[in-house]
Amino acid sequence: PPTYHIAITPACSCLPIWVVASRRLLVVLGETFVTRLWCAMELYTFVRMGGELERISVLVPGGRSRDEALALINAFDVRAAQCALQSDREHLLTVIESSFLSFHEFNRIVR
Repeated sequence: PPTYHIAITPACSCLPIWVVASRRLLVVLGETFVTRLWCAMELYTFVRMGGELERISVLVPGGRSRDEALALINAFDVRAAQCALQSDREHLLTVIESSFLSFHEFNRIVR
């Protein structure tokens, strides 16, 4: 199937608007979540824009236990996360670094 990509610059600038307009955030915490930079960026933005943890719903597919789900999210490392396009990854990592946030702090917030 074809892959569709939106322009990253407008998407990045609109992300806080979409997140603030959302009452809840659904995190599908499967094995690939910790490898997807866009997923982490959405979660990070939700939290940093004032989203309370109580407004985050976590769906754990595959019948994993709570401990297995926690192990997945605790394994998240922004340096290992990927995007479909390398240019998106490079841009998002630059955004993270330029926001006076270390990768360690970004990881802590996502976890």
